[in-house]
Amino acid sequence: MDNKTNIMQNTQIDNNQMNPNQFPNGIFCQNPFQILPELNFQKNSENKNDNTNINQEENMKDTEMNNQKKIRKRAKKNESDIRNYKCSYCDKSYLSYPALYTHCKQKHNTNNHSERGRGRPKKEQVEPNMDKIRYDPLTVNYFEREDRKGNTKVEEINECVKKAFAFLYGNETENNNQEKIKERNMKEYTKIEDHPFLGKFLGDEHDINKTYEDEKLPTDLVLMNYLNKMTSHCNEKYFEKLIIFVTLFREFINIINKDKAKEKDKEFTETEEAEDVPESSNEFITDFLFPNEDEEFVFDMSKEESIDLTRNLCNWMYLNNFTCSKLFLLEKEK
Repeated sequence: MDNKTNIMQNTQIDNNQMNPNQFPNGIFCQNPFQILPELNFQKNSENKNDNTNINQEENMKDTEMNNQKKIRKRAKKNESDIRNYKCSYCDKSYLSYPALYTHCKQKHNTNNHSERGRGRPKKEQVEPNMDKIRYDPLTVNYFEREDRKGNTKVEEINECVKKAFAFLYGNETENNNQEKIKERNMKEYTKIEDHPFLGKFLGDEHDINKTYEDEKLPTDLVLMNYLNKMTSHCNEKYFEKLIIFVTLFREFINIINKDKAKEKDKEFTETEEAEDVPESSNEFITDFLFPNEDEEFVFDMSKEESIDLTRNLCNWMYLNNFTCSKLFLLEKEK
């Protein structure tokens, strides 16, 4: 896909320099991302403090640039093959846009090329998305928006789990989700107890203070821990949506890894750790949730909200050392 959403790249974070805008574990997440719906990913190096290769690369680039400056000569008038900026009013051509602009203004008395003065044209200014800044998807601040913020009590969690199951798999839903589930090759369930994730989460103790020190937990336990942590940040209604999102994310991971589960009769997320899970985020958004670009909402979620929740979940996993893959947004090529 040409307009495929690229999700993810690793950046290195110095935990000793972080400040209090944090996830529940106390680790601050700075936002190095630009607010554009393009994402990419890359793995962290094993030794985050080793910058030798980066410095050598930068030195080589500096040397190459200096060498180019030394051999660069002023273009001659008869070198028309490199004069790519042609005047639309006469047969003159120039080496740069500023030179063409000056020519048009002085000789043809026109400002059609630009309303600015001489010099290199400024880059197009993009208005910052204040909603994204105030409710940063990389932190729990994302849940501070009026329609999301609140606190889901422990006794309310199981009711949210049951509602999420009914929304996805129930026959009474008005959103035709049964058809959407079939289109995405998801397993179908009639009883919540039979669902390997929601059934277990229904019987979980929902301890929001529980922290796992084992980084190689099965993915299902990682996802349950994430949901439990977020109960103290979002209201009951939005927590139900969060359960739906996590369930869909989990289903997709199991679909693409159906032959990689090491234990028979068990799904990938039941036994395997979450290390490589974020690497499938692109396909989750573009191929699984929104294969049809004309669809604005799927399972009551927009594409933008799905990207935000994916970033929030994967960044939480990164900060808690369940993965070394970190997501970030890339600017679209114009």
